Amino acid sequence: KIGNGWDFAHVFAGGDGIIYAVEHDGDLLWYRHEGRGDGTARWANNGRGRKVGSGWDFAHVFGGGGGIVYAVAFDGDLFWYRHEGRNNGTPRWANNGTGRRIGNGWNFEHVLYGN
Repeated sequence: KIGNGWDFAHVFAGGDGIIYAVEHDGDLLWYRHEGRGDGTARWANNGRGRKVGSGWDFAHVFGGGGGIVYAVAFDGDLFWYRHEGRNNGTPRWANNGTGRRIGNGWNFEHVLYGN
């Protein structure tokens, strides 16, 4: 066991031990698991999530690696975000935090990303 209290609307990996969690109120939290190499319960910020965004009310969200986050709106539109503060958990985003609409028709039950 490396944590508890993970009751979120969405949880997804950001790569390099970074985990994002979307709270039920739409706040986006950043976590970094420092113990990822040996499975220990070591976390940046003493295991507390850092708020890096709000208004994340989407059907699906998933990481694309390198700070890229994709979000699927309930109408099926796909948005691209880049978290420029991903290394230290600061709320810095490309495009002033506004998602770029890069597709539509993403009305799928499950959306996965593989690298």
